Amino acid sequence: HLTATGDSGESLRWTGNVGMAPLASVGEVRFEGFPLPRHGVYLQLATAGAMERGHLSFGFQYDVEDASEGLKASVSAAFVKLLDVALSLPQASQPSVSLGTLAVNDVSGSLQDRRFRIGEVRVEDGALSALRRKDGSVDLSRAVRPEFVHESLDALAATFAGWRVEISRIQGDRLGLAWRDSVVAGATSEPLLS
Repeated sequence: HLTATGDSGESLRWTGNVGMAPLASVGEVRFEGFPLPRHGVYLQLATAGAMERGHLSFGFQYDVEDASEGLKASVSAAFVKLLDVALSLPQASQPSVSLGTLAVNDVSGSLQDRRFRIGEVRVEDGALSALRRKDGSVDLSRAVRPEFVHESLDALAATFAGWRVEISRIQGDRLGLAWRDSVVAGATSEPLLS
């Protein structure tokens, strides 16, 4: 059993067992309340925006064994949750992306079965605020760095080549879009999903 708490209130907890012959471990890892703005410098790899607020939590159960026939590894009951997120792009007067909750739940995977399953992806209370500039460009097009997307997709394709990947459900509630135009005065705000 191992527990650690950071000075911003974030916590890391590991419970489990470790064996030496063969080398094996079964347990659970939980990381809760990781403050995104405090570590925003790492997000600069993915976005030109600034993280104004938000917290990350994740956890999983695992079973790993270095068996004679090779490494056996599986994860179950894994989750990732972002709460109260606000990201502002350069020169934005309000958050460009805000999310009440982004949750990825019931994730499991097995190295020997070469399968990866996501039970649910859920987005709640989200909003995009887009601005069309005088040159016709839309600021949200800079929300994610293209090179990050390409590198991430290439890495995922290489890692999961030959794997079976399943996403059971994607759900969105209370999502909106606000559009502002540098040429035409006024903005509209419409719900995308309800």
